[in-house]
Amino acid sequence: MSVDFPVLAAGPLHVPVDTLTAWPNARVRRGQPRLIELMHELDATVVIEGIETQEHLAIALNSGCDLLQGYFLGEPRYVKEV
Repeated sequence: MSVDFPVLAAGPLHVPVDTLTAWPNARVRRGQPRLIELMHELDATVVIEGIETQEHLAIALNSGCDLLQGYFLGEPRYVKEV
């Protein structure tokens, strides 16, 4: 059986992940790198949004995401630029 995902065929995905709602506790944070890894397997670009503190930045930098965004940083940046 074949399943067609038209959104995946349309090109790269940009998946935003909001740090404030996605990482409310340590248990959820432990799963975050795997979720990001799965998105990369789908050729998605993962954007961590909502970076408003140094703690958010530290979590995001260790997550494996591609882009960072939030008031703490200003405009979106590639991880390699931070």
